[in-house]
Amino acid sequence: MDKIPDHMSHDVGQKRLCGIPIRSYQLFLHIQARIDITLDRVVDAETGISRWAIRMGQSCLNKRGEWQHETMLSNRTDSFYRQCRWDEAEEAHAFWNELQIEKQIVEQIRSREDEV
Repeated sequence: MDKIPDHMSHDVGQKRLCGIPIRSYQLFLHIQARIDITLDRVVDAETGISRWAIRMGQSCLNKRGEWQHETMLSNRTDSFYRQCRWDEAEEAHAFWNELQIEKQIVEQIRSREDEV
């Protein structure tokens, strides 16, 4: 692995593609229903520590499996970070898979289409 610049040294174990840190993964996309869910790297501006968030629009998935509004940065509390951030992308992705959210969304879209 190439030498990581000093300002990124806290992310030594991060995933990289062609030497570039991966910032986001697409978890689910349905263009017609306008649903776009991503797993995003979120870097704390003060500490430089990276954590991961599962996001849909202006909401994020919390560790209870509920979507909640992602407040402005200045309004976020320690509790928000504990509930809505994962230390590792793999941990967040495993949670996503465990809840089978993608399956639930597809079923909801199909039921809406059947109503039309």
